[in-house]
Order: sequence, then structure tokens, then C-alpha cells
Amino acid sequence: MDAAGRLGAYRAVEACSQLEPKRAAGHLFGIAAGTPLRDGDPIAALPRPSRWSFLFGLGGGFGMGYSKTNKAAGNAFLTGKGLYLAYWHWHQYVELQSRGTSHPAVDRGLGAMIWLGSGVDAMTAASLAHSFSIERQPQIWKGLGFALSFLSSLSELRSGAAGTMLQTAGPMSAFLIEGVAFGSFQRARLLDVDLQVEQVCRQVAGKSATALVQASHHRFSDWE
Repeated sequence: MDAAGRLGAYRAVEACSQLEPKRAAGHLFGIAAGTPLRDGDPIAALPRPSRWSFLFGLGGGFGMGYSKTNKAAGNAFLTGKGLYLAYWHWHQYVELQSRGTSHPAVDRGLGAMIWLGSGVDAMTAASLAHSFSIERQPQIWKGLGFALSFLSSLSELRSGAAGTMLQTAGPMSAFLIEGVAFGSFQRARLLDVDLQVEQVCRQVAGKSATALVQASHHRFSDWE
């Protein structure tokens, strides 16, 4: 990225940070995803506002998902790469279950995209998740939980979907709950813990979003 491009991206990030939190998140994800697609730069030079740090890393990983390099990257970035792989190469990485970068965070990204790619249908998503090898399933279920709570307002959450996911998770239920907790934590950062998020939390964990986040907070360092 040249100096002019870096300055423009820096100003765009700064401007987005002044927006209402939920709107800012979408814009910042887009900036982070678009910068490496345009410039081949891993966005390291851009500021990363703390409230949106995970989403910014997620966007950067999605934008760099095509890259074959295996250099060290943060968990958020690698989760974004998993989103990219499942979005653009569903057959290879979801149906055939190939492994690109072998890292837990990549599988979380696959899990999140499985929720969207299944048409937010709990039975379809659960069936896909259970088709993965047993050692990969915990991270896939964490990604499903994250998408279930964080993305619940981006699609019509079918009545009882969260409860159905819990029932079908079986021994993976603890991992589903951790993902839901982290998704709720990110929604709280956007000041957007709405009725749907509360419904998801109560259906999968029997707790309010606040109580679930507090109980699970010690695990979140593994995500960011």
C-alpha cells in the first residue's frame, strides 16, 4: 500500500469509528476486507479501534483468505480466513473437509459460515458440523455458536433454532455455548444485545447474555 492509500484507509477507519457502533462494525469489516484485496497488504499498518478489534481482524482475514502464506496471524484474522474458505470454496472445505491452514481459529470460521451456508437451518447446520472428524468438531461448534448469536439479527432466526442446536450438539454443547457467549460479547461491544440475542443465550445456556458472558469471559483470549 502506498502512502496515499494508507492515509486514505487510515482516514476511512477514523471516520467509521465516529459512526453508531452497529453501523461502524459493518464499515470497518469492509475496510479491513477490502484493503488486502486491493493492495495485497495485511492491514497491519491500519489502526484497529479496540471496540471493533475482533471484527477488524475478521475482515482482514476474510480479505486475505486467498493467500497461501502461512505466516503467523492472530485468531481473529484466521477466523476470517475460515469464513473466506467456506464462502468461496464450500465444496472443498465444507463438503470434502479439506484443511488449508490447520489452526483452531480457521475451523471456527468454517463453523460460522456453515451456519449461514445452511440457510440458518439448525438441523442442516448440525448435520454438517457432526460430519467433521471428532477432533475438529469442537471448533466448528464454537463457530456455529458465534454465528448463532452474533449474526442473529442479520437473518430471521427461526423459532426455537437455538434450542434445536443445543439438542443436536450432544457432547459438543459446551463448545456451542462458548461460541454463543463470545458472539454475545461482541454484540455487547456494539451496544446491540437485543431480544434475539437474549433468546439465544437463554435457549442454549439458560442464562442472560450478561451472565453468560461473565461466566465465559476467561476463554475469550483464545478468540482474539
